[in-house]
Amino acid sequence: MENNITNIDISTDDLLPADTEPGHGAAAQPMPVVKEDRIGTLDMVRGFALCGILLMNILGFSTNESTFFKVMEGPHSNADYITIGAISTFFDGTMRALFSMLFGAGMILFTLNKQERSTGPRIADYYYRRLL
Repeated sequence: MENNITNIDISTDDLLPADTEPGHGAAAQPMPVVKEDRIGTLDMVRGFALCGILLMNILGFSTNESTFFKVMEGPHSNADYITIGAISTFFDGTMRALFSMLFGAGMILFTLNKQERSTGPRIADYYYRRLL
């Protein structure tokens, strides 16, 4: 039996053409959103969630597993135990969930701001490129 294997070269340049927004050239470079078009509250909550995720990870950066268990098994009145309890209660899963929801909201806003055209990339193509 013959084995016919075809090499497929997929690059983002071949997959998606450059953005061609009205008033821009065919090779327009992606640019950040202007400050007037940003949603300040969304950015503020995203920053809060990012700081919460940092606070969650500081415990893992600063201690090893044996130190964590010593704190949890030792006296429950010291600052280390109270800090671990506060982080676990208020930040551990909450900030991850908040950041995930904000990511989803950002992707919805991103796709709503794109207009479907008869020629050129589809909204799904922009979404795929953004996820890369």
